[in-house]
Formats: sequence, structure tokens, C-alpha cells
Amino acid sequence: NEKLDDRIHVHLIDGAAFETNKIYDLIFIDAAKSQYRRYLEHFMKNSRIGTVFIFDNLNFHGIVDNPDLTHNRSTKQLVGKIKKFREWIQNEPRFKTVYYREIGDGIAISEKL
Repeated sequence: NEKLDDRIHVHLIDGAAFETNKIYDLIFIDAAKSQYRRYLEHFMKNSRIGTVFIFDNLNFHGIVDNPDLTHNRSTKQLVGKIKKFREWIQNEPRFKTVYYREIGDGIAISEKL
């Protein structure tokens, strides 16, 4: 939609290296799963009360809830980190978070309070 050209910007850079003073209504985080909390903290300065953060792939193909689906040690470590993040964000007092296990590969939608 040409009407949104001046409002939607794509930046091809590692999110942790991206610096701006802009405040965003929505921040979508789909990166290295073990780094989700780091990215969240990095972009807190670009949020306000009501900003929504979306975190993708929190089921990791069902392995987070059923680690017996893999025998790979590094995968087990990764899904442990994802599970820890998922539990943390749902209990983090700075956010109201709803976890949708059934959407895609699991997403959390967190609104900054």
C-alpha cells in the first residue's frame, strides 16, 4: 500500500546493533531464540506503555513441551532456554503476556504495562 510507504521501514541489520530514538507501537522479534530476552531489553527504550512485543517460534516444533522428541544435546539446551524465556515473559511484571501455543509454532504477545 503506497499510503504506508512513509510509515513502514525495513532495516537489514542485527537487531542488537540497531540504534534509534524512535518509539514503536509494535516490535516483532524473530531471531536467535536464546537471545529473545536480550533483544527485548535492547528495545525497551524504543517502547512505551501499550507497545506490543511479539515473540515467534516458542514451541520449537513441539520440542519445548516434549523434549523427548529430540536426542540432540544442543537442541535440548536450546529448547530449555526457550521454555525458560516463555515462562519468564509470561510472569514478567512489566508486561501483560498471552501465549498462543496453537498459532504457527507458538507466539507470545506481550503488551508493555
